[in-house]
Amino acid sequence: MLNLSIMPLDTEHIDEIVEDIIEQQRTGVSTHAMFMMEFNPEGTPPVNKAELQCAKYDLFRERLDKHGARHGVLVQATLGHIYTPYEPYPFQPTVSLPTGEERIVTCCPLDPNFRKYIKEQFRILAERHPAVVMLDDDLGLFYRPTGGCACKHHMAELNRRAGKAITREELYGHVLGNTEEDKYYSDLYAEVVRDSLVDCVKAMREGLDEVDPTIQGVVSGIYTSTFCEFSGYTAEAFAGRGNPKIIRLNGGPYSNSANTGGARNFTANMFRAAILRENTKDKVDIFLAETDTCPQNRYSTSAALLHAHFTASILEGATGAKHWITRLSAFEPASGKAYRKKLAKYSGFYEALTAYASELRPFGCRIPLTRKQDFFYQMRTKKHFNLSAWSSCVLERLGLPFYFGNEGEGAVFLDDFSVRGFTDDEIREFMK
Repeated sequence: MLNLSIMPLDTEHIDEIVEDIIEQQRTGVSTHAMFMMEFNPEGTPPVNKAELQCAKYDLFRERLDKHGARHGVLVQATLGHIYTPYEPYPFQPTVSLPTGEERIVTCCPLDPNFRKYIKEQFRILAERHPAVVMLDDDLGLFYRPTGGCACKHHMAELNRRAGKAITREELYGHVLGNTEEDKYYSDLYAEVVRDSLVDCVKAMREGLDEVDPTIQGVVSGIYTSTFCEFSGYTAEAFAGRGNPKIIRLNGGPYSNSANTGGARNFTANMFRAAILRENTKDKVDIFLAETDTCPQNRYSTSAALLHAHFTASILEGATGAKHWITRLSAFEPASGKAYRKKLAKYSGFYEALTAYASELRPFGCRIPLTRKQDFFYQMRTKKHFNLSAWSSCVLERLGLPFYFGNEGEGAVFLDDFSVRGFTDDEIREFMK
């Protein structure tokens, strides 16, 4: 199994952290320590974040290599994750399709100057020869409030492909419309956004390959309610030649207070993992669970829920995990002790279940998984997403067995939201 454990570059507590990493790998909690870095640009010219963070990484590498402990890097921000940069950067920010406003949180992946910058950041990282480099889920545009990116670069490329110049306002009208011309421009826009993301990831991979083409690349998958944001494509682009294609399934439990957290949202998170697996299985070799306990403190996810989440994720196709069981914002080792104890206790169980899960056959009520991709549903309807109401609100509360999948003979359960993900012929087949 590939179990990645996110760790801080906290040099003030380097001895304690190195000891913890060695112990995690000795007890089977994790296979690799993944040090978190951020490469999203800040400053004009941009600060060389890779060099600054890799200087700290070097200190950890030296100690870990002496003990044979394996390590890599989670690049938690490339385009820009959540936070507004402290200093303005010299690249094109994303532009909202509906409003035309710039959103400086996120860089445009089609900006050639940004690609040069981000490629160099990954080249610098590759000089340290991490075993694994993982991209986080800021690598997406359609799940953001901008509805993709309608900046000058994206509009120019769309118009080049269309052979006709249209404005952002006209494109937005097409996205909201339902004629054949509307569909043509909507599909074309989705292709332009997809290619801009994938080609940007290829630039990152090129940075690694210039130094060490053996580095294993991993991407974090994205599923909202009506689409998977090109995770299979980015996994192919970033894995590295000859390496398995790996994605982290999304559906982290997070804290009990979060909208996606706790036991109440357990099956909804499994649905997200299952549908992402279904839509990327033709391109991806290995799936990792998102056993994320954010914010990793005593009010966060319990060790019992972490164990249940990992177990269920294995049943949904995961053969490893991205564990986030360490508090990064402060040195609080006690906050992660219960997680480590639980994962160590059941490490053999996870291995055995992974081998056994491939032989299982589905049983019970069936909630089918759509492969339809609708990038503009929320933009058109202004509705928030809904994740498998049957599972979360009815079947699990009645104690009825059910599964997510497109195989098996179970009675099919559809709701008024998910039904739009299937054709009339598919629905007729369900009713036979």
